[in-house]
Amino acid sequence: MKKDLIAIYSAEGVSAGHSPDGNLLHHLQSGKPQLSELIEEQGVVYKAAQVNESLNSEMQEWASHSKLRLRADRVAQLGAFATHKTIRNFHDSLQHIPNISLLVGSSRGPTSSLESAMKNFLSNGRVSALTSPTTTLGALVSCISGENIVPMKSFGLSATCTSGLAAIIQGAALLNSGQVDVCIAVGTEAPLTPFTHAALRAANVLTSNWNQPFPCMPLSTNYPENSGMMLGEGAASFLLAKNDQPHFSTQPLAIISGFATAIETTPSPTGITLEGQGLQQSMKEAMNMSGGIIPDVILCHAPGTITGDTAEVNAIEKTFHQETLPAIYSPKWLLGHTLGASGSLSLLLGLELLRSEELPILPYDSPHNKRIMAKSGRIRNIMINSSGFGGFNTSIMISKY
Repeated sequence: MKKDLIAIYSAEGVSAGHSPDGNLLHHLQSGKPQLSELIEEQGVVYKAAQVNESLNSEMQEWASHSKLRLRADRVAQLGAFATHKTIRNFHDSLQHIPNISLLVGSSRGPTSSLESAMKNFLSNGRVSALTSPTTTLGALVSCISGENIVPMKSFGLSATCTSGLAAIIQGAALLNSGQVDVCIAVGTEAPLTPFTHAALRAANVLTSNWNQPFPCMPLSTNYPENSGMMLGEGAASFLLAKNDQPHFSTQPLAIISGFATAIETTPSPTGITLEGQGLQQSMKEAMNMSGGIIPDVILCHAPGTITGDTAEVNAIEKTFHQETLPAIYSPKWLLGHTLGASGSLSLLLGLELLRSEELPILPYDSPHNKRIMAKSGRIRNIMINSSGFGGFNTSIMISKY
């Protein structure tokens, strides 16, 4: 294989679909979302995809050994724990690499800490001395960097729901430029807070079908009344380097063969056009960068909203010929929409699919299940799409090593 390619050497995640052993595909094959019941400040009851109990217990036990971890916002705990799992088998190698970068993408950042501080301020007019420094994106990044005890050049970035994949792309750019030898790219989000849920409910993008077996059904044949997305929390972390990195003795999990970003030119607050013009552009540019590779599977952004799902399907059908149309899938029926971490968690799923070459069908009626079944057993190239408010669009292609 050609050298000097960007490779993924290790990756781990934390989400509602992950068990302590890190397996996500098994939970997708089970076909049953495990949701937690939460309450907004106004008493509105809703459900969300929280990190499962056994994995959360493991994370809390790990956090208990450090005051910094314990007092950190949940978004930092998720990102730091995923990163700890990602680099734990590479720690000795990383000590000998001088130029390491940490890039952390998050849409909302330490929103739980911010909401708690604001609630306290509104009730008694007081603000903790730690409020300002602990509610910044910088605090999130420094916590993840400091808790993994590897010297790093650390940066944080926010590009709405594309934040996690934006960290991957920035990391690849740093590696290609020669500025760093290794990059750790993280997408993390903990949006299960009263204000965040209320804000998205006000935007009319959330499902309210909590009594249905699948409250959120991305890419379904028929969207029931009150369809929409459901929120989830999670993080995924990736160890990136050139595929000829001399300090790593293990074989890469996959190659990043192409990537691109694009902006929708639309006045819409959500940045979605009917035919997903931004996604069309990012998909085409990612394929061009890969040398014309046609993906076998696209892991869609598809959050479960009629408008968002339809726009992405239209974009895919405009981009590919009918005979080369990839299978398409979205894991958000299980994971929920984890905002800035959603693309990262889809990328993590993509790595599992390259290894297993088996893609589970969507566990409800979908016009895309037939193509999913046809592609299973021969998956070598996967595209991951991510879209966000403001018109951000990102596409990344990964290929079997």
